[in-house]
Amino acid sequence: MRALSALLRLYPASFRAEYGNEMRAIHRALMREMSGLLGRATLWIDIVGDVIVSAAPALLGHSSAGPAIYRQNARSLAGRRTATR
Repeated sequence: MRALSALLRLYPASFRAEYGNEMRAIHRALMREMSGLLGRATLWIDIVGDVIVSAAPALLGHSSAGPAIYRQNARSLAGRRTATR
């Protein structure tokens, strides 16, 4: 969770205050669902990419873009997990 907290610091403080707990909860749920090294590595690659994409709009004052992108990514990951079973 420390790695995620470090990534969340890329967002403005106001953004973290509003959406940080939700993003941590999604992360915890996805980590529980992912199994194996490959699944978790894929999750982290997606999370890092998502933070890079969504932190920029948040820093520019478009805070509503961040969580929507993160939730979309979470649904996409859950869908991929279901499809690979």
